Amino acid sequence: MKNKTIVVVLAVVAALCLALCACAKEPTKYDIRFVNDDGTELATVSVEENGKVAYGGKTPAKASTAEFEYTFAGWTDENGVALTELPAATANATYKARYTSAKRSYAVRFVNGETELQNETLAYGAAISYKGAMPEKAATAAESYTFVGWATAADGKAVDIANATVTGEVTYYAVFSGTAVMYDVTWNVSGVETKSQVAYNGAPVYDKATPTKAATDIARYEFAGWAKTEDGKVVTIADEKVVADVTYYAVFTEVRTHFAVKFVSGSTELQNSLVASGAAPVFGGETPEKAMTEAEVYTFKGWAKSKDSTEVVDLAKESITADGVVYYAVFTANTRMYKVYWKIDGKTEQTEVAYNAAPAHADPTKAATDIARYEFAGWAKTENGAVVDLSSEKITAEATTYYAVFTEVRTHFAVKFVSGSTELQNSLVASGAAPVFGGETPEKASDDTYNYTFKGWAKSADSTDVVDLAKESITADGVVYYAVFTATPREFTVTWHVKGTTSTSKVMYNQAPVYGGEAVGNYSDEDYNYTFEGWSLTDGGDVVALDSVTITANTDIYAKFTAQIKQYTLTIKYVVDGSDEAIADKTLLLDKYTVYGKDTAIGETTTITAEKDGYLPDKMWVSGRLTENTTVTVTYKAADKWDGTVATAYESGTGTAEDPYIIRTGAQLAYLSQQSKGATFGSGLYFKLGASIDLSAHEWTPICNRGNLTSSSEWKFFAGNFDGNGYTIKLSITSGVGVGLFEGISGTVSNLVLTGSVNGTHRAGALAYTISKAKISNVANYATVVVAKDSRAASYSGGIIGISASATLSGLVNYGDMTGGGQFVGGVLGYDISGTLDGCVNYGAVNGGKYTGGVLGQANTKGKTVATVVKNSANYGTISSTDNGVGGVVGGCTGIMTVENSNNYGAVSTTASSYVGGIVGHATTVTVKGCNNYGDIECGGNTKGQAGIVGWGVSGSAISNSNNYGDIAGVSNVGGIAGGISADTTITDCANFGKPTGKNTVGDIFGYQAK
Repeated sequence: MKNKTIVVVLAVVAALCLALCACAKEPTKYDIRFVNDDGTELATVSVEENGKVAYGGKTPAKASTAEFEYTFAGWTDENGVALTELPAATANATYKARYTSAKRSYAVRFVNGETELQNETLAYGAAISYKGAMPEKAATAAESYTFVGWATAADGKAVDIANATVTGEVTYYAVFSGTAVMYDVTWNVSGVETKSQVAYNGAPVYDKATPTKAATDIARYEFAGWAKTEDGKVVTIADEKVVADVTYYAVFTEVRTHFAVKFVSGSTELQNSLVASGAAPVFGGETPEKAMTEAEVYTFKGWAKSKDSTEVVDLAKESITADGVVYYAVFTANTRMYKVYWKIDGKTEQTEVAYNAAPAHADPTKAATDIARYEFAGWAKTENGAVVDLSSEKITAEATTYYAVFTEVRTHFAVKFVSGSTELQNSLVASGAAPVFGGETPEKASDDTYNYTFKGWAKSADSTDVVDLAKESITADGVVYYAVFTATPREFTVTWHVKGTTSTSKVMYNQAPVYGGEAVGNYSDEDYNYTFEGWSLTDGGDVVALDSVTITANTDIYAKFTAQIKQYTLTIKYVVDGSDEAIADKTLLLDKYTVYGKDTAIGETTTITAEKDGYLPDKMWVSGRLTENTTVTVTYKAADKWDGTVATAYESGTGTAEDPYIIRTGAQLAYLSQQSKGATFGSGLYFKLGASIDLSAHEWTPICNRGNLTSSSEWKFFAGNFDGNGYTIKLSITSGVGVGLFEGISGTVSNLVLTGSVNGTHRAGALAYTISKAKISNVANYATVVVAKDSRAASYSGGIIGISASATLSGLVNYGDMTGGGQFVGGVLGYDISGTLDGCVNYGAVNGGKYTGGVLGQANTKGKTVATVVKNSANYGTISSTDNGVGGVVGGCTGIMTVENSNNYGAVSTTASSYVGGIVGHATTVTVKGCNNYGDIECGGNTKGQAGIVGWGVSGSAISNSNNYGDIAGVSNVGGIAGGISADTTITDCANFGKPTGKNTVGDIFGYQAK
């Protein structure tokens, strides 16, 4: 038992020893790594558990960059947390060095040659700039220098330092461009100076034609070269070097060209002239003369070279080589001749007779007269003197006169032919010949009962016995023959006028006429039906019974017809889109050419379309001009009534041409207005109506509304593409400036119908107030537009558009009334700049101020090269105004404009307006061609310039192939085609069928044209 206990004790002791041994093993250690911030290991130390950790290595360092320098700031743990001290070791750990950074600074120098201009120290990234005065470099005689910039090397090229920043030490060197110094070279040619420039040390060059000097009367001058002083020696220009401003003088050599030569007659010097060297002298005066004596005269013979010589020389063979040569006139003596004058029947002849000789002349003749011939009898020394013997006469004095004497022999006698108290012929008949009457057969006026026929001639006034003129012989003056007539009962011609043709019949005096032509019946032309009423004695007069008429003179009788204009039927059909609902047609019987519209009614039947709840028609009423039986269809389309809300998206679509945004409700249209507010909007986007929309329950804010009108630069435009798809939008706008469905449009709008009402302070249009470079097509407006005026008395408003610039308008029709309180008012467009209106029509009544027109109010292309063009357009509405410039189609134009193939059918009236025209009221320079006015024009007040086509054309206008059919009731300068025009205005191939009236200067074509 004792032994077992010992064994157990030993075992326990052994176990305790083993346990004690286990408790005495080595302590736990951890590896602590130190690394730089780039991960590079700096050191690893082993630290007992819970032991203090310390870094014993070299202070960590981080390489500087160009921008920063780094300083060791301590350590971060493995999570990047900065440590204020290293913690005791409890596990293996890695600590990373951390650093603080500071931006580096660098020296930036600017130098000019050897001179430092600026030196400053700047932080990395700072902007580099030179703050001193612009560097300069002294000019040399050869070059001047201009600073061009800075280079980073002494001999480098200039670089742009505008955006340079500090990245290191840098020196900038001033860079200059050299320009050769130019010196003035003055070329003096006979006092006239020209200049050229030559670079330093360059040779001067005279780049003009060889200098010349004007020749004198006696010498010419040859260019010898250039001298450096006015009287100096010639230098060689090619060898010259210019180092300063210099003047060169042209040098000339004189060459003698002419010598003085005299011509003398007796003691008189006749000529002292210059003769070219070596040339023959020429005497340029009149032939020299020597005074005659009573018996002799002297004739110039030629020229001698000495005063007493009679030997003449041939001047053409002379050669002048020196001054002082004198030539003397030489004369030949001849017997003197005297003038003798011969007076023959009022004419004078002249002969010459030698001194003391007898005169002689051939026997003269004297022309016979109608009644006599003349025989020569001789010569007398006075006009009525006795005949003398010429052979006994001696001529010793100048101007002896002899008169021819003739004897008269009678050959003809005067004979008269008389009819009643009228002398028909007074003629001469040869002696013994028979008289002949050379006039037309004598006539005697018919009286109520008889016609008279010429029978022949009698020799006394009361005789009826006629003579045979062929057997008469005239031998004395005073014979008279009297016309004899035979009386026959009188017959008269009745001319029957039927439908523009005539026929005649004969009726005896005091008998009733009987029409024997083709039967007269009713007929029709293009415009009227005519019913025969009977016969009238005046064109358009009262009908008379033919058997009550007695014929006492040639008479015109006219068939009278009653004209009734043709009538046609206007049928209006009504269709409800998407429905079989039947609505009764309307039928109106109207006269041809009736312009029908909302005011047209036959009884209770009107053209106005009835309202239908939930629908809007595509025509609020039917308008047009009736020329044939016509059927018009009005289509009702379902319409969304806007509740004033704004949608957040369109019905559908992505806005492309293939998939446009679809708008079916007022809220969706309001969304477009909201999206575009105050902005130019929609470029490249496409929008399309999917239904008609009634906006009339709420005030509408225009699409692209900018909210102010301070300047045109703030105008906003819809730049997209809007297709109305034939649907109707009903508007309600009660006030505002620049109002309409849109405020501005620069894109396209088409296929749209507008109705409702638009009221604005000024600047408005049912579609838009303003458009620019837009394309608007197929838009109809039934909305009433009423606009006041701005501070400049301008409305700038139209039934569809207010203002347009460089836009194209086609197929626009305005049916609504347009009222503008100021100027620039149009049925379709109020004001245009260089745009085109093609196929635009107005049916609405238009009332405005200055420059009001049925289609366009005013075109302003002043200073432009592109004209406003209005073509294929028409106005059917009544146009009225209280100020200047009113037109059926266009009110006025400042600048250039063309109006072609356009008509006015509406009445144009004004109470106190000048410049009123059926087509154009007032224009600076307008071309009108192929236009017609059918409307009447009525003007009041003290006004001028009213016409069927152009009221007033200022300059350079042309009107062609245009007609007026309306009456013009004007005041002053009133014309069927033009009222007042400039001197250079042309009117060609135009006709007026209307009646112009006025107080002064009224013309069928024009009233007044400036000289």
